[in-house]
Amino acid sequence: MKKITEQQIAKRKKYQKTSGENRKKKRAALREAAKTAGAVILEPIMAVDIVAPEDNLGDVMGHVSARRGMIEGQESRGPVLAVKAKVPLSEMFGYATTLRSATQGRGTFQMVFDHYEAVPKNIQEEIIKNSGKED
Repeated sequence: MKKITEQQIAKRKKYQKTSGENRKKKRAALREAAKTAGAVILEPIMAVDIVAPEDNLGDVMGHVSARRGMIEGQESRGPVLAVKAKVPLSEMFGYATTLRSATQGRGTFQMVFDHYEAVPKNIQEEIIKNSGKED
């Protein structure tokens, strides 16, 4: 077992104290650098395939649009329609419940990661504003 000397303990305490005091200064400097550099926040965009009865097409399209999604197309598969869309992952939480409610349990969807895209400016500002509340 390794012995720790009092000198090593004192060094560790000094380091912990110094790092805690500088944390706010470092965070502020990083935020300023990000503003100066024109940094943007990226979010994952998912390729979503939704299968629902034709009767519920309007609801499905409305839900996708309300979640900042871009509808790419639709095709008929017998009594149901398949809708292809690209939707931000952050907007997909809770979608299974919404879809099942709108289609009386007959709608399903699958999603797969597609690419990253810059977050819209208004949402980016909200994220930045809320990030300071953790301090």
